Order: sequence, then structure tokens, then C-alpha cells
Amino acid sequence: MLSLFISSCKKDEEKNYFSIETNKVTVDADDLTRKIWVKNSENWTLDVDDSAKEWLSFEKIMTSGVDTLVMKFKNNDVVKDRSTMAMLRDTDNDKEFDIDVTQNGSPKLFYISPEDIFLEAGKTEEKVFLMNNSDEYKVDHLPIWVKNFEVSDEAVDFKYDVTLTLEPNTSLNFRKDSIVLISKWNVLDAENRYKLDIVQLGVGSLEAEKETLKTIYQNLNGASWKEECRWDLTKDISTWKGVSIEKISSGVGERVVALQLTDVGIDGEFPSEIINLPYLKSLWLDNNKSMTGSITTDIGKLSLLESVRLGDTSISGAIPESISLLTNITQFSLCNTGENGVSGNIIGGIGNMTNLVYLDLSNNAFGGELPESIGLLSKILTLNVSKNKLTGEIPASYKENYSWGYWEIEKNVCPQREGFGFTNCTK
Repeated sequence: MLSLFISSCKKDEEKNYFSIETNKVTVDADDLTRKIWVKNSENWTLDVDDSAKEWLSFEKIMTSGVDTLVMKFKNNDVVKDRSTMAMLRDTDNDKEFDIDVTQNGSPKLFYISPEDIFLEAGKTEEKVFLMNNSDEYKVDHLPIWVKNFEVSDEAVDFKYDVTLTLEPNTSLNFRKDSIVLISKWNVLDAENRYKLDIVQLGVGSLEAEKETLKTIYQNLNGASWKEECRWDLTKDISTWKGVSIEKISSGVGERVVALQLTDVGIDGEFPSEIINLPYLKSLWLDNNKSMTGSITTDIGKLSLLESVRLGDTSISGAIPESISLLTNITQFSLCNTGENGVSGNIIGGIGNMTNLVYLDLSNNAFGGELPESIGLLSKILTLNVSKNKLTGEIPASYKENYSWGYWEIEKNVCPQREGFGFTNCTK
């Protein structure tokens, strides 16, 4: 909130006296502009000390009789107030006014920068900084592979250098975790917590992923797939139908990012080996009725997945809890496995998949109640959980969702298998 102190200006006896609205301006740390009027002068300027020009500038808006002085501030992200004395000069009336300008500091600001880091597999040290305006904080969580969190003894404008000492990642897969700090004065998070997300690449290679794909192909009886879909294992991986590769970075090179085997004739169990394809963004195994087994419990390790299609197969069992880790996913289709197919509860962890736009869990054997968390997903436009064994009530969060009108509840939610259904659906 802006604090403004008004002072009167003595009028000249002349008709065209020169005056300003105030000679003292105080703004908060996050205020970016302040306007004051300048009266009865056409030729005035504002002089600001060079030391203040980094955070204070001005714009002159000319009108008839009363002009506007617009002071422009940069956000003050340190605890100290900053002040300067600006001088308003009027050449028409040969007058000067001093304006005392103060921008308050941010005594409760506390954070780590950057918000996330992406490291090569062999990285053993990384520099970040801590904006520490807190007199009380502690490290609440440190990944086991981050061996040291060392904060410098001295700060510049309350910015402390932080050195992270890491163990290099020697596994094939990338690893992901967070450093969590708790601050007494952290106003950026209601729970007084601040996270620095860390992703470190694995040491795997495209050749290693090619061997994984060969194993998947053999276990899914690739030799019996539709002829136009079969892979020639003697040829380059780029020729294999349904496999896409992309260059991840200069340090990582090319990796497998998509495995799209829709309706190829898979015959075998869900391939648990997919967790050795850590850069996978798209997994399509749908429309393969001879695919059985269950979704691997480790699927949550594929945290880059954006699209998963497993419908119209014969897989069974429950949805693994680890699926709640797939926070980048936008499309998840697991439908039409039938009354003897996928079962158990629809886990509340699906509510963690905050980027979901499309969710189809229809025509399976899910039981229990709908989790309220799905109704809280803000981006979901298509939802289908019909033809299961769901009971109870449709949670209030569903009706309050912005997309409620798109979901066609009477068609895509209410209809359940005989003997099951929701008590608040229209009969």
C-alpha cells in the first residue's frame, strides 16, 4: 500500500504560480508506478541521482494547466528500503522542489533461484543462490544424492551463493527430486515451504535403448505382428514403425521419445521394460486385444510421459499408485478392458496429473467411489468413467469444475454396470 504525505505549496502572487502535489513519496517494494500532478508549468524536468537511476525513472505526461509526473520503480527484492532526493526544476518560474522518494524493502521475501535445474549425468557441483531475508529457515528435505548444501558466509543485497555437491548419476535413467526449505517469513507459499526441483540425466545411450526395444519386440511376439508393422532388427532404429527419436541435448544426444504401437498385433504381457526408456513422452499400446498382464508398478518413473493410450486391450489389475507421478501427462486412455479387465479403485493420485486434458477410464471393472481430486483438475475437457462398478455420489467438485458442461455426465459418468451407480444421477 502506498503511503503519501501531502505538503502544501505556497502560492505566488502571480496568476501562474507553480506547485506540485507532494514533496514526499513512499511506495511498497512491489509498487511499480506512482503519479503526482505538476501545476502551472510547461517547462519542467526531474533530476534523479545516478545511484537511483537503476531503480527509478520517470515519464512526463503533458496536459493543459496540470501535468502528470509518472514515477516508475523496479521491484525491490531486498530487505533494505531505498531512497533518493529527486529535484523537480521549473524554468518558467525559476523554481525547484525537492521530492523525497522512498521505496520500501521486502523484509519477508525468501526464495531459491532458479526454481529448477536440469543437470548432465556426470555433474558433481552446481551453483544457485538463496534470497534470504528470513531470520529462521531450515533445509526440510535434501535428496540423498545431493551430498552438501553449502551457503556462503557473506551476502550481496541478501543474495547468498549456494553450492550443491552431488553424486554423479551412474544409472541409465534420469533422477528427479527437490530441495525443500522452510522459512518463518516465506510469503510465497502458504505452508512456508519453498522447493528447488532438480532433474539429473542418466548415463544411458540410444544403443542401450535400442536393446530395450529389441527385448520388448521379442516379448510381444513382434514376428507375428501385422506385416507392415514388423521391425527389421538389423536396420537402424529410425526405420522401426512406431518408434520416434529426438535429440534431447548436446550432452545426451538422441533418445527414444515415442513408442506408438496402436493396433499392430501385440501378443504378450504389458512390457515392464519400458521404464528403461526414461525420455519417453508418448506410449500407445491401444487396440491390441491380445496384450495381457498389468501396468508396471514403476510406470511413475517415466515422468516425461505426456500421452498414454492403453485402451481396447486385455490388461487387468489395478492402476499403480506411482501413476500419480506423471504430472506432465495430458492424455490418459485406459478403456474397454471389459468386466474382467482393469479393476480396483480409481486412485485419488490421478488428481496430481494437473495437466490432464483427456481422461477415459470407461468400460472396465473399477469399483468404489469417484475420487474428489479428479473434479479439481482445471484443464480436463474430456472425462469418461462410464460402464464401471462405481457407487456413492458424484463429488461436488465435479459439478463445480469449469468443464462440467463438456463432460456429458448423463452419458459419460452416470451409466454404470447393472447393480451399481451414483445416488445423485438423474434416473
